Amino acid sequence: MIGRDEIDAVAADLQVRPTDVERDYVHGWLLAQLFADPIVSGHLVLKGGNALRKGFFANTRYSADLDFVTPDGVDRDRLKQQLMRVSEAVSSATGVRFENDQLSVREKSAIDSQLQVVEARLYFYDFYGKPGRILLKVRMDISEYERLLLEPVARELIHPYSDAPACRVAPRVMWKMKMAHSSGWETTNPSPAKATTGGTRRGQGYQEAEAGA
Repeated sequence: MIGRDEIDAVAADLQVRPTDVERDYVHGWLLAQLFADPIVSGHLVLKGGNALRKGFFANTRYSADLDFVTPDGVDRDRLKQQLMRVSEAVSSATGVRFENDQLSVREKSAIDSQLQVVEARLYFYDFYGKPGRILLKVRMDISEYERLLLEPVARELIHPYSDAPACRVAPRVMWKMKMAHSSGWETTNPSPAKATTGGTRRGQGYQEAEAGA
């Protein structure tokens, strides 16, 4: 994992807290392990602030969440098992320690009744201030049954840290979004502003798609 001096330098550059840098670093490794799995990479698409930061603009604003879309449904139990395997792989590669006893996957209450979102929460131990004493949280949301009318693109992962050569993958990201809204169609291009999405559809379940892969 990266050390205190590197965390301080990145925090000063981004004008964020050291804990934000730790989380951003872990985001990169989680994405590397998630999208290394051909089944996961075939179903999930990274969107929002981290699609920009990890796929297009290294110096865009820090984003606290990992947001994804999928045209399918998500099997909660299978996702939890996958995230446990991913966190173990990240630990093996970096030394970052996760508290998997607290890992959770559940349906998220959405303001828009049309949206169906699964939220996952992962916890890892701080490796800057008091290693092994403080738990930091990673928030991951997956919007199910989204209609993507434009194909996502695979982008080389931007991981602006000293161990970047070992943290390589090409996640599928939203480079331009055209999605169904109640008011019509909306198209947005990558920019530092937060992307907006909406619209849902029913489709084949994630677990069924896996079984047929």
